[in-house]
Amino acid sequence: MTPSTRTAQVRRVRALHLLEQTRDRRLTLVVAPAGFGKSSLMNQHFEALRNQGQHVAWITLEPDDRSAMQFLLQLVGALVVARVIPSAAQDYSSLSAQHLTGMILNHLQRLGRPLHLFFDDYHFAQSEENDAILARLLLSPMTRNLRLLILSRSEPRLAVSAMQLNGQLTYLKAPDLRFSAGETQTLLAMAGVKLEKHGIERLVEKTEGWAVALQLARVLLRDGAVSEEQLLEFSGTQLDIARYLSDQVFSTLTPNVQAALITVAPLPQFSAELTAELVGPAAAEELADEIFSGGLPIEIVDEKTRQFKLHAVLQEFLLREAAARGCNACQVRRRAAQWYAARENWAGAIRHALMAEDVRLAAAFSEEAGGWRLVYA
Repeated sequence: MTPSTRTAQVRRVRALHLLEQTRDRRLTLVVAPAGFGKSSLMNQHFEALRNQGQHVAWITLEPDDRSAMQFLLQLVGALVVARVIPSAAQDYSSLSAQHLTGMILNHLQRLGRPLHLFFDDYHFAQSEENDAILARLLLSPMTRNLRLLILSRSEPRLAVSAMQLNGQLTYLKAPDLRFSAGETQTLLAMAGVKLEKHGIERLVEKTEGWAVALQLARVLLRDGAVSEEQLLEFSGTQLDIARYLSDQVFSTLTPNVQAALITVAPLPQFSAELTAELVGPAAAEELADEIFSGGLPIEIVDEKTRQFKLHAVLQEFLLREAAARGCNACQVRRRAAQWYAARENWAGAIRHALMAEDVRLAAAFSEEAGGWRLVYA
């Protein structure tokens, strides 16, 4: 099995160089939310390895593969294509999962050279059983020539820290996948568009280098749907990006998480504790779990204190959704201001009160915090 061919790819030189330098490590994880270009990058890496004569195999997973048996059969199919397991008339589906795993390990033990095995969209197939299968593939002494490369929206439950300490882990996350100004310029040039340096930098800042947002911007320009001036105002309220966010991100979430996201949308940053105050502990915990699973374009500002920041484009989309549902942004900011004030975080309280356009409340907080002494501080 091989990855699907993709058009108009920008060569991700920096990330590809890192992957090439660390290609002999046992485990490579690429974990980021939807639309960050995981598959596109690793497709380029797959092709580079194959062109170098390396032994490679690719598996694209789907929700049906959450079944351990189906997952193993997918693995067998990829290993047959890679000529690790001989194509035979045997019906592998008649074997138990235990026997099938043993058979796979026996064939992997005979590898005379490294095999780079890619698992794309692993989040679809992630389960305790499949995590355990990956752990056996990774840690078994029978698989010393196996190199696992896993692309996912959430981190597999593997001994990641141990692999890192042993120098056997390469880990790319969303910040490592963001497009640089140079890569953005190349992407737009493919549509015959040339922006000045300040325009490129503004677009990268606006999209935070999010691959899918930049791809949509490119398509809009190519099709004449927006002008270059309109492009620099690229936002989550524009039709195409809003449709993507609705279909691929927002609609996949539970009603509790949707409601929590809409509630925190007016805030520059939010914590799990503040979210619990606004929407209740259960919905807040559900949202935090969704964020830590890696499936949302939300930055984890501080993992220890569970502080988060919405991607600018996602925030614009959510604010529009909030307005459509009749949510009062100023009221949310006012409640956040009072929450900060209760913890004597006066800077946060005043900031949110001013964002809520409640000057009287901001003045009251300022007075309680020490009046003008706070300004000098």
